[in-house]
Amino acid sequence: MKINIRSIPAFERISANGINSIESNAEYIKYQMGQPIYQEKILPSKVLFILSGTARLIHADTSEPWTTIKTLRSHSFLGLSSLICAHPCEKVYASSELLAMSLPDTLIIDLYQTEESFKHWCNKNIQEAEPYAIANHLYITSSRSNFDLKECTEKLTNNISLKVLNGGETLDDENEKLNIVGSGNIV
Repeated sequence: MKINIRSIPAFERISANGINSIESNAEYIKYQMGQPIYQEKILPSKVLFILSGTARLIHADTSEPWTTIKTLRSHSFLGLSSLICAHPCEKVYASSELLAMSLPDTLIIDLYQTEESFKHWCNKNIQEAEPYAIANHLYITSSRSNFDLKECTEKLTNNISLKVLNGGETLDDENEKLNIVGSGNIV
């Protein structure tokens, strides 16, 4: 299968070498409706880009029925949040027949380290699973019994901004914002 890699916003400005690496490492995988794609406690070894079909980001609690937090559609990345944050946070199932381009985690990490435009895209674009991971943490630690996880995720999605800190940078707390750290990459 041949797709225009540059039509994917995360890859539109990467080098010719980066495009060649993606094309030579890409696999195309079909998932059937209801098939599990990622489990939230396992760091994925591949990142998927949905080409067609839909998937569901699921909240699974042993005391409650599963809840669809977000429907993920074509042009969504799966597994990228977990990999970049070094913390598995995505329980995803196919909700229709789904076709995805699969890229190995080692390639994604290499692109992040060597392709400035891809790194910039990752550092500026919040993935669908990130607000859910924060909302889920708040849900687990909240003493409120009427906490609506899906509503909290939606509010975070609509109001969150991403800030990547490097080499001793600090958070700016002048704007009366609540800062939440959402990464397993903290040292």
